[in-house]
Amino acid sequence: MNEFIFPLKVYTEDTDYAVVSKIIKVGPASLVYDQYLRLTNEPNTLLCKAIVKVACVNKLMQPCALPIDYDYDILTGDLV
Repeated sequence: MNEFIFPLKVYTEDTDYAVVSKIIKVGPASLVYDQYLRLTNEPNTLLCKAIVKVACVNKLMQPCALPIDYDYDILTGDLV
């Protein structure tokens, strides 16, 4: 479920923000991320939140398995 919380003007020079992503599920052909946008100087102020599913597909746009050489440590950590 995606949730819009508060507007942000991204072209404002004095506003720093961070996109935080965490993989919450790894499937054979997909990853599910929990992502949110927050102000850097106010980490408890969320601007938007989303659950994003990313699928691996072949050239014919059919689901295919994730490559087996991906780094499991990266998939289980927080990405900021």
